[in-house]
Amino acid sequence: MPIRCTCKEDWGKREPTCSDFEHCESTERIDALQYALTESVKLQNHYAELLNRYDGGKRIIFADADAWCRRLLSVKSI
Repeated sequence: MPIRCTCKEDWGKREPTCSDFEHCESTERIDALQYALTESVKLQNHYAELLNRYDGGKRIIFADADAWCRRLLSVKSI
């Protein structure tokens, strides 16, 4: 039986303490990956905004992780 992951309890913290992520039950693992993707898209958007202001670029700002996933599916590449 897999070890239950405690990462949900750590989500509000800056550094999750879950050390058994590889053994998470599948729904908890998916939830943790979705959370990680959401945070990653937020960070990506922040840097895209900064760079757009700096050089006048037109980098895409995604509304959320789902929008990022739809874009990934449409271009079939990162």
